[in-house]
Amino acid sequence: MEGDVGVILRHKKNKEVRIATKGDHRPARRNSDKKLLAVFRKRDPAPDQGELLHFGGVGDRDVYNITAPFSLDGRTFIAGRVETRDTESAETVFFARQANGIWRPHLSAPTFAKLQDPCITSISGELVIGGIEFPIELPGRDAPD
Repeated sequence: MEGDVGVILRHKKNKEVRIATKGDHRPARRNSDKKLLAVFRKRDPAPDQGELLHFGGVGDRDVYNITAPFSLDGRTFIAGRVETRDTESAETVFFARQANGIWRPHLSAPTFAKLQDPCITSISGELVIGGIEFPIELPGRDAPD
């Protein structure tokens, strides 16, 4: 939304948090709630639009709780939690999108056993991965070694 002032969100304590749009360097100004809602609904892409992703190369395991796509060395990746439905034995796998649109494990990327629900960020140009390490055993279920 070129030239838009941005969005101001009101916190419960009546403090304002401003979300600027690209190229917006003007000071925040108050908008009515209706104007804020209208700006939010006109964003591109609209919040109710999405894309069904297809994953391959993981056998009968599920891929879920994926990160947002991120770029590294000119390629786009996603990290995701991979496990079978009857276990908590998860690992985090890095996927690269193939020409046919299917996301497959990137063979030279590491996998992280016991790491669930990955998250990715970049700090000072360095890629940082986080998640939940799950080493505990549950009665009646298998757990990672």
